[in-house]
Amino acid sequence: MTEHKWLTKSSVSVALASLALASTVTAGYLMFELKTNPQLKDGSVTLDWQIDTNGDALRPEVVRSEMKSPPFENCLAAKIARWQFAPTLVVKYVEHRFNFKNQP
Repeated sequence: MTEHKWLTKSSVSVALASLALASTVTAGYLMFELKTNPQLKDGSVTLDWQIDTNGDALRPEVVRSEMKSPPFENCLAAKIARWQFAPTLVVKYVEHRFNFKNQP
């Protein structure tokens, strides 16, 4: 797996980095979750986390989920915990909604 390091510091960059990293989450959904749980429906999972001054993602947790799949939700949180952002001067709060579509 490729780890990402983002080189900018603004809040907009954090949002863009989150969106870019979200593609890896969507790929994981299509490759893993649909194979193990093919009846899974479309839906979304909203997670929040903090980015510390070193750029580490801290304490990702599920805020809302339409998926109702704790193993999948825990996998998402674990993946986000490994994300790396650019260092910042202050701790930042992030909330992101991941949308998933069960497509053939």
